[in-house]
Parts: sequence; structure tokens; C-alpha cells
Amino acid sequence: MSDVFDKLSSVSGLTRFEVDAIWEGVKANRKRLEECDHPHEFELVDQDKVVRNARCRKCGGVVVATNALWYIDGLAHASKCEGGSK
Repeated sequence: MSDVFDKLSSVSGLTRFEVDAIWEGVKANRKRLEECDHPHEFELVDQDKVVRNARCRKCGGVVVATNALWYIDGLAHASKCEGGSK
């Protein structure tokens, strides 16, 4: 019986084992981010790439840099709104 991992393997050219390994990495990264002692402290990594990532100094979780910037903006906005809605 074929499943989504077999389909990903066939369209990507990766082996089923490689697709499984990527998925396990995704789940481990998500777990690190969820269990982090918030707030995250993101720093940019992959400086030589077009699409860069950001890694949390606390938990080691990785997100696309754009998402980290929105997260940081959200924290700043929330701190301005404490004590009342704006």
C-alpha cells in the first residue's frame, strides 16, 4: 500500500528512508520549539543562502528567518499593548 511518504519519495527522487529521516527531523525541531523556555531568542543562520533560517539560542529550534522576524515583531507589539488593548 502506498502512502504519502512513498509519493514524496517518487516525486522528489529521495529514498523512502531519506523522506522518513527528514520527517523525523521536522518533528524533533517542532518539539524543541514547543518545549522552549519562551520567549525564543532567534539569531540568523545560513548567511550565504537566499532563504535564510533563524535558530533559537535557547532551544536550538530552527524557523525560516521571515517567521522569526514576525515573531519578534509580535513580541514587541504585545509588550506595547500590555495593560490595555490598542
